Amino acid sequence: MRVTYDPDVDALYFELRALRSKKRTQRLVAEGLIMELGPRGELAGLEILAASRFGAPRALARFGRPSPGMRLSEAAAFCGIKAASLRNQILNGRLKASKAGRDWLVDVNDLEAYLDGRSARGRRAASEKPLRRVRRAAA
Repeated sequence: MRVTYDPDVDALYFELRALRSKKRTQRLVAEGLIMELGPRGELAGLEILAASRFGAPRALARFGRPSPGMRLSEAAAFCGIKAASLRNQILNGRLKASKAGRDWLVDVNDLEAYLDGRSARGRRAASEKPLRRVRRAAA
C-alpha cells in the first residue's frame, strides 16, 4: 500500500493495489471520498478530498507528494538495467509506466516493486561467471 498527499489540491490518496491496466473507474462514495476500482471491479484506491479537514497539513505532508516519475534513462541508471530492457518490460506489462510525449515516465515505487519481484534467472554478470581452466599441452 502506498499513501501520497498532494498539498496543491489537498488530496490524500491510498493506493491499495497497483493496477497494470489503465482501465479504472472512479465512484463518489460520499462527499469528498472517491473510490477507484480496477477493470474487474476490485478496489484499487481511495482518495480523500479536502484532507486537511481530518489532519493537520504538516502531518499530512509526511506522506509525500505523488512523484511524476523519472525518465527511462534515469530509471536505467538507477537500477543498472539497460533502458531498452526496461522499455520491453513496460511493453510486456511487467513494469508500470506512463507516456509523456515521447518519454516513458516510471515511478520510483513501481520500479522498486518491479525489481523486488524480478526473477533471479537470466544471464550472470561477467564478474560472476566462473573462470575457465585452460589446459596446457604437455611439452
